[in-house]
Amino acid sequence: MKNEIRFRLYQINKDLPIDIIEGHLSLETTEDIDPKIYRLTWESLENSDLEALYNKYNTDNRPNNYVCRSISTSDIVEIEDENNTSIFYLCSNFGWTEIEFDKNQVPPEMGFDQWYINTDMERRKSLRMEMGAKAVVQIMVQRLKKSNRAVLSKFKSSKTYENLYDEKTKLWSKSPYYVADVFEKEIEEKENN
Repeated sequence: MKNEIRFRLYQINKDLPIDIIEGHLSLETTEDIDPKIYRLTWESLENSDLEALYNKYNTDNRPNNYVCRSISTSDIVEIEDENNTSIFYLCSNFGWTEIEFDKNQVPPEMGFDQWYINTDMERRKSLRMEMGAKAVVQIMVQRLKKSNRAVLSKFKSSKTYENLYDEKTKLWSKSPYYVADVFEKEIEEKENN
């Protein structure tokens, strides 16, 4: 079995003006890629290579179907190994091209409305926890193929849920996909004991 890697998918922000999107799609060199027009749309732990990931995330029943579109031209995939070393790949008409990509320039709150950005930090944290918990449940409904009620019940009685609201762990600051991975590992550990 392959080592587990962290897979992140960056896609162009669909809310940008069409001329910016079209201009970006027609770039002649990967050096002109602007990370500021991307958003992180998916993150998970995987045991696959690029082609297997492309096939997995390019079907109608893909794990991220309700969150973002399938992988296509202009998307950027980050593969982070167990040593926290990342390599970025651009999906093009001709396959995958390894590129330089500064993920720190990707706007952190692209998915949230301006009202969220303008609220005070405590309220933002509270909203993020609430939205994160809902997103984790939806991700796990897809993964476990169980009802929303069953997953919610299991999640609310978990250590992961408890840690989500713990200031020491700061789990609330992680992406819902990361929290879902933690919850899934907790479930597996309980089943194996």
